[in-house]
Amino acid sequence: MEKNSAPVISPSEFDYSFRLKSTDEICRMVSADFKLRGITQAAAGEKLGVKKQVVTNQLSGRRPFGKKTARAYANAFGYNEEFLLHGFGLLYTDSKMNDIMLTNGKSEEERSSELLAREAELRARVQSLQEELIREREESKKKDTELLSLREAYSKLAEAFSKMSPSFAAGSR
Repeated sequence: MEKNSAPVISPSEFDYSFRLKSTDEICRMVSADFKLRGITQAAAGEKLGVKKQVVTNQLSGRRPFGKKTARAYANAFGYNEEFLLHGFGLLYTDSKMNDIMLTNGKSEEERSSELLAREAELRARVQSLQEELIREREESKKKDTELLSLREAYSKLAEAFSKMSPSFAAGSR
């Protein structure tokens, strides 16, 4: 009896975006996706109905994804179960999400790294703008204080002048 074997595929026909990934790569990609989406491990644990430590162990590779866990992650976050279990295929079941992550022929991991770098760049820009806003507010407060001081000085001057010249007091009203 002949063994069933997978068809031989030449390297030119192999779709590298569908290559098998190691457990470590799977964990890094899910971690990067969580970071991109702003999902903390604690929030993921709540959504999955497990403790944060369970998610931490899975994303660090200490606890592999089993069928039940992969299904839970798929239902909660839209991941591909086969990807989580075996590293085959794409991270998301939704093709639109995969298209976003695989732009310009880059792997999900490369795209995630780019997006994380962009996130860091944008975070630095936001921080810079916030600092600039704080400086402008402080400058505005100084100008307001100076304006109040000038108004007070003008009032005192006008009061003193009106005592000296009653016609000025009548004209300023």
